[in-house]
Amino acid sequence: MRFIAQQLLREGFGCGGTTLNSENMKHFGKRQDKERPGLASVFSGTVMAAHPPTADKLTAQDETRKTAMDEAQAKELAWNQSQAAKGDAYGQLRMGQRYRDGEGVATDMVMARSWLSKSAYQGHAQARKELSELPKR
Repeated sequence: MRFIAQQLLREGFGCGGTTLNSENMKHFGKRQDKERPGLASVFSGTVMAAHPPTADKLTAQDETRKTAMDEAQAKELAWNQSQAAKGDAYGQLRMGQRYRDGEGVATDMVMARSWLSKSAYQGHAQARKELSELPKR
């Protein structure tokens, strides 16, 4: 196994986690013990954490990241709403998708159908496709 991990590392298959090096390679392939719970598995040349943080153990960095994502999603929703209100076909499509999926708004198939119909009427092909896939009333 050590040879495979070294080969993957040389070929540049790292994808996050802790990159394998001479210090942590000596632990690779050994049985996991209570002192090293993070060196449990290897995937694509990286050592992955065995126990990712649970929802009740979010770090300050995780909270900041979540807040930033919430703000970005709120801005995107506001932009979609303003574009849809101006008659933009893509904005109408996105609002239809949002109402259909409950993404940032309450799920409402009537509103989803309304926005998708407006977008499809303007010739938006994706809106036509998604409108045809909506469940019948």
